[in-house]
Amino acid sequence: MPKALEAFQAALPAKMEAARAAGVEHELELLAYSDVGRLNELIEVWRFAKASDSIRAREASRGVAVWRDCIATLTELTETFDSSFVYET
Repeated sequence: MPKALEAFQAALPAKMEAARAAGVEHELELLAYSDVGRLNELIEVWRFAKASDSIRAREASRGVAVWRDCIATLTELTETFDSSFVYET
């Protein structure tokens, strides 16, 4: 987990700036990991106005070298990736 968190810490500001430069307003609401249950599970919770903004932010971040390096590091450390949308009512 320390390697994953280090990669995130180095890359998140550039990822978020790329999304904002693309006109996407968003917030990182939670970055956490588990010590019990499913061990070493890293959880990101982002707030977007709409689901399509999430896709636009992801596309914008692909052009950021430090974020691509982060993803490469995480890919080596990760067994699975899951994404989902949760809608507030």
